[in-house]
Amino acid sequence: MKSALYFITVVTKDLNKSIRLYQEGLGLPLAAKGPGDEEPVYAKFDLQPGLSLVLVTEQQFQEFTHINTQGSRSSQVIFSLPKASRDEVKAAYEQAIQLGGKSLIVPADREIGYSASLLDLDGNVIEIILDEELPEIILAE
Repeated sequence: MKSALYFITVVTKDLNKSIRLYQEGLGLPLAAKGPGDEEPVYAKFDLQPGLSLVLVTEQQFQEFTHINTQGSRSSQVIFSLPKASRDEVKAAYEQAIQLGGKSLIVPADREIGYSASLLDLDGNVIEIILDEELPEIILAE
């Protein structure tokens, strides 16, 4: 069965800084970027088979969609990233903050389990959560 969703595409103001935050800070595997390393216009991170996160520059988004995004903030995205241990949650959070993320909630026990939240460089919410503590309702298929 083919995936019902292939890409989650997010517009970013500074692609290179965003690549560092998602790759080095959050540990997502960078699968591709292009069309060159000097001034890439997109970066693709494979999240799982058949599903990728794609970061694109505002200019590339505007050329592709013919939508002017200058000065607007029309959508918000929440990324929930699982980690295998409390130490991994804390380390990913701290690394992402060092790379320019803005803290929302420091790593702590919460209703949804041990987690932390921050804003990426473009104001999207990243939630880093201990995988084993995800509530059953979230994981229900």
